[in-house]
Amino acid sequence: LWDRAANTIQADQIKIFVENRQTFENGRLKTLPGASKPTNMVITFRNIEYTVNLDVDTAVLNKNWGSADLSAFKVGDHIRVYGVADGTTIEATVARNMSLKP
Repeated sequence: LWDRAANTIQADQIKIFVENRQTFENGRLKTLPGASKPTNMVITFRNIEYTVNLDVDTAVLNKNWGSADLSAFKVGDHIRVYGVADGTTIEATVARNMSLKP
């Protein structure tokens, strides 16, 4: 039961769904992302192409964990992605370009 005035919920049972986040390593960038987020890019992991969605709050990092610009990404770069996969689409929390040095 939701009490709108007090902004509280009274419940007999609560179910929490936790998304299965995973790390995708050793990817190769196949298509360039847009210059700003939200955007997407195609990365090949183990001979399978994934569309990787980057939202406004996705961390884009270089090899040493520093911030990176999407405009510095090049086709063939080595990419790691952390996020949730649904088929061949990944909703990325972190996209790390292992080819970029600070």
